Amino acid sequence: MVINTKKALLKAKSYLKRGMSDQARLIYNQILETYPNNGEARRSLERINSIVSVAEILPAQSYLLKLKNLFEQGRFKDVVACSKTASLLVPLAAKIPSLSKF
Repeated sequence: MVINTKKALLKAKSYLKRGMSDQARLIYNQILETYPNNGEARRSLERINSIVSVAEILPAQSYLLKLKNLFEQGRFKDVVACSKTASLLVPLAAKIPSLSKF
């Protein structure tokens, strides 16, 4: 399948500006199937893949704030009980600037 790379890149950028990263990702992948050495498509795809979605961040942020509140209330047994689940979410916390100080 031959594609007009310039048009495809513009369309993908347009999708990204509108927050439609899944559609942009599809276009970048199509470009790379035909032109595997296309640097712009590769860099853009890497950028999209490196972004943590809000759907991933919000549950982690909410959970860590809950743990913080339990700790501040002196409910240490509850903090320990909840920490097993928190350990699964901690890698995401590093990507949330306001929570990386915990």
